[in-house]
Amino acid sequence: MLYHKWFSIVCILGTCLCARMSAQETLKQSPLHEIDRAINDAIHSGDINAYLQNNKDFHFGIYELADSPVLMRIAQSLWLQVGPSLRFVCGRYGTANLPDKHADILGALLNQNTELAASAMREDLEQGVMLVTEPSAAIFDQNYSKSQ
Repeated sequence: MLYHKWFSIVCILGTCLCARMSAQETLKQSPLHEIDRAINDAIHSGDINAYLQNNKDFHFGIYELADSPVLMRIAQSLWLQVGPSLRFVCGRYGTANLPDKHADILGALLNQNTELAASAMREDLEQGVMLVTEPSAAIFDQNYSKSQ
């Protein structure tokens, strides 16, 4: 139940922050593309610590560019509540099957399509929440065992 409430709040937050992000030049100068590459490298190499740190840096990089201190504080509070669960799930399953919509988010923001960016952010967050909720974890267990 906690994660469903968290998910609802974070989706609204992510949507609001993506909608505020319309400065194409600011995005081009940010380290978000390098961070996304580091995430992909961590997924492929199985480096859980690098994945988790870069995933957090990616999301908070977008939130920071949205320039909303109040929403940033809410995001930080929510991250502190859910981050440990992500670490547990990644520690259990590794990085091989982790979802990633970051390229979609960046592409949409570069094209100044904040609606598409917000939708991709929602999908990215939804996939993360699915990994840490009980019913979805069972489905992930089934998919994980099939891939082994």
